[in-house]
Amino acid sequence: MVKGILSPALGRPAELLEDALLFGSVEECTQKINAFYEAGVKRIHFWPINDFEEQIKIFKKDIACNYEIKRKKNRLT
Repeated sequence: MVKGILSPALGRPAELLEDALLFGSVEECTQKINAFYEAGVKRIHFWPINDFEEQIKIFKKDIACNYEIKRKKNRLT
């Protein structure tokens, strides 16, 4: 997907996109978001490209909920 479609369409190297874009297993996505979070990123864009409803459900249930908890903790400190 990245090398065949996104890299040519966006005119960016596939390796750069693989590091920057959020795709993969729940664990891989969580690792990427954690790295972004630690670097100070406050927002990310979520762009499901296939089976939209299922991806949104997974993202909400398995990933986003962890960052909502972190955000609330940061507001309290």
